Amino acid sequence: MYNYLKIALPAVALSLSIGTVYAEPDKSFESVNTIEEADYIANELASATASWTGWATGNNNQDSFHTLYCAGGSFVNTLEAKEQGGYGLIDMRIRCGSNAFSAWATGNGSASILRSVYTDGSGAYGLEAREQGGYGLVDGRLFYPRGVSAWLTDNTNGTEKGVFCPSGQDMAGMQVKEQGGYGLIDVRLYCVSF
Repeated sequence: MYNYLKIALPAVALSLSIGTVYAEPDKSFESVNTIEEADYIANELASATASWTGWATGNNNQDSFHTLYCAGGSFVNTLEAKEQGGYGLIDMRIRCGSNAFSAWATGNGSASILRSVYTDGSGAYGLEAREQGGYGLVDGRLFYPRGVSAWLTDNTNGTEKGVFCPSGQDMAGMQVKEQGGYGLIDVRLYCVSF
């Protein structure tokens, strides 16, 4: 059973649960195991201006949501995804600054192909996804101040749909929707300025 802690931030409410994955400065990603640890993250993020983007695809047929956050003033600079034939992208994880990768969002181990895209080291502020009918998300790439990353899979099928942080904010987390039989079907960004 999970315990939940709601944290009120300007323009957003952040919910952390015991078992949530986060990163501290100078530490790799860890799980929130106690209320004290969740309070630490709440206090750290309370000084931030934060917001969620809208959803990229608007597909509401999800079975579950999965959320990943950066902490410690770090921002997403790497996106890694698992791809499975016949399904498209089935899992994602992020790297924030020089921290280790986060846990996988869905924990789906069925993938046969692992793909990564990177910024130039700066924080990403946007993500463009490709959605293909009957498959869900099949590709994605990051936007950052001096450029755009490569595509994760180079799958040109589907429609490109982007989500971008407000001016002055960078990507400090993400949330994905997962649907059984399809994999990942939607994504939105958690944007922060410290």
